[in-house]
Amino acid sequence: MKKWLCLALGLGLALAWGAVSPAQTAGIEAHGLFAFGFDGELEGVGDTDLDNGGGFGGGVVFKLSEFIRADVGGDWIRTEYKDADKADVTLIPVTACLRVGGDLDVLYAYCGGGAGYSFNDIDVSGLKLKDAPIYFALVGAEIGLTDIAVLRGEFRYNWHRPDLEVTGLGDDKAELKLDHMQLRLGFGLYF
Repeated sequence: MKKWLCLALGLGLALAWGAVSPAQTAGIEAHGLFAFGFDGELEGVGDTDLDNGGGFGGGVVFKLSEFIRADVGGDWIRTEYKDADKADVTLIPVTACLRVGGDLDVLYAYCGGGAGYSFNDIDVSGLKLKDAPIYFALVGAEIGLTDIAVLRGEFRYNWHRPDLEVTGLGDDKAELKLDHMQLRLGFGLYF
């Protein structure tokens, strides 16, 4: 599964790169994020308590047309799993998304969605948070600051369901819902 998802992300990047003509633009972006509203339901146990968290990320943006943009990027997110002695939970999703919107002179308002693969970790002896796919929907806007610089604000809802594995006890595992929302604020440069 992991190999197929990485292959699909790589193929998507190659197709997006080939679709960008010299007259169109590509760019880079960096952002900070606030992750909140973690579901935290553990299969067979019920609700668990995860704290709000923060992080940062960046990516490459391909302007495919006046209305369509494709992004490939990665994030680093940290939260706390309070039911496991406030253990640090780290998520590192690598994602690709498609944004569709209206380009209104200095404002590009958009919506879209995407998918990727998240590399996960929990800082508790005897527990392992497995890597898993992640899916998301988003809405946001870019405001042009200059001809090449933009300020981007975005809201994302993420669906993420990794397995939480208890090691040493016959590898007992249960699905942990890490569905959550994100508010992102970033800066981009188009070339």
